[in-house]
Amino acid sequence: MKKLVISILLIVPFLMLFTSANSFAQEGDTLIVAALDSEGNMNLVNAITNDTTETGGRVPNRVYVLQQNGPIDTVYFTSGILDVTFDCEIVGKPNPVTGRLPVIAPGIRADGSTSGTIFRMNSGTGQTIRLKNLYITRWNTNGQNLGSNIFYVKADSIRIITDHCVFDAPGSKTVFGINSLYCKLFVTNCLFRDNLAQWSSWISAAREADTLSFVNNTFFGVQGANAAADLGYVKHFRYEHNTSFMGTCIPIIFPQLTDAVIRNNIFYDNAAFGADSALIRGFLENSANNTFGYSIFFLDSLSSVSLDPYNFQEADRNVIVENNAYFWSQKLRDYLATVPDTSAGGFIEPPMFMDDFTMSMFDDNNSWPGLHATNNDEVDPGFASDLVEPAVDSLIKFVDLWWTEAGPFYA
Repeated sequence: MKKLVISILLIVPFLMLFTSANSFAQEGDTLIVAALDSEGNMNLVNAITNDTTETGGRVPNRVYVLQQNGPIDTVYFTSGILDVTFDCEIVGKPNPVTGRLPVIAPGIRADGSTSGTIFRMNSGTGQTIRLKNLYITRWNTNGQNLGSNIFYVKADSIRIITDHCVFDAPGSKTVFGINSLYCKLFVTNCLFRDNLAQWSSWISAAREADTLSFVNNTFFGVQGANAAADLGYVKHFRYEHNTSFMGTCIPIIFPQLTDAVIRNNIFYDNAAFGADSALIRGFLENSANNTFGYSIFFLDSLSSVSLDPYNFQEADRNVIVENNAYFWSQKLRDYLATVPDTSAGGFIEPPMFMDDFTMSMFDDNNSWPGLHATNNDEVDPGFASDLVEPAVDSLIKFVDLWWTEAGPFYA
């Protein structure tokens, strides 16, 4: 499956070298971290983990800088997982010659093993991690994708803040939160590309998240949701000025949303799998099943969120969906019209902006006075044809192989 996705999703190889400068140099509350220590070992995790005071405490207000001096781009390989039990800020300095961001990538250890998750927040409570100007990839130098999360969260009240970062081919979820409460994600000016999983880029599973905010980001070839919390409850959701280009599954999965703003976004060839009658039937029985294909945005009536400790009523929900543009290329539409629906004897249903059930909620002002959908239009954003044409061809190849060889993935 991984080879299939790699061959189809136009992944550009990312080959870079690293420098072996001094381990670090301090200046005030800034620690400049080198890619290698003085003995030539992978330095990133150890440099941050071991940066403590004489009494073993953390250095207050420390900013870890991944600095490039050019002309060679720098890769910071990870020797293991960075356990973030403290407030942590990592800032990359673009190469002054090439303009590229410093890269964080899985390192291969002496025994041939490779580190998995990069940032882990399993203990403590309330810590914040900030990342800026970083290129984080899940590919190692053996051409392997680890299929793991970039962030793994089990602690409560965690804040993750990312700005001007690239998340390249996370093999699973970019952020996975399990049994964690009240976490917050603030994502601005980031690029997500070539997600390899049929799942979510960002997910809060099972328990309550406080805030998920995505502003001015680009999702390119993400084969799962851009943002999702299908197993849990998100108190506040903001999704504005994002562009989602070429995705097979539903980009936004929040059936239990109670407070959200989704506006001024572009969705191009999203939910490209479409749906067969079995998926639609399953969705009508339980919309939580609608995690692949079919529509760009959907809601369900409240279930667990209507119980203690939330006690939300349908009339309390406040969800604004406005000024969004969505479009499906004619070539994709033509292809989907040829795919047989073996369950019903017809053809695959093409994707839509909102499914009928969701639209019925927005149209019922008596039951849902706080749901508003306005100025959401199907319009071609006019992307350059030399970008669109090969991308659409690759997307169709992927969708075709999935329908003809993999079979129903939601069964």
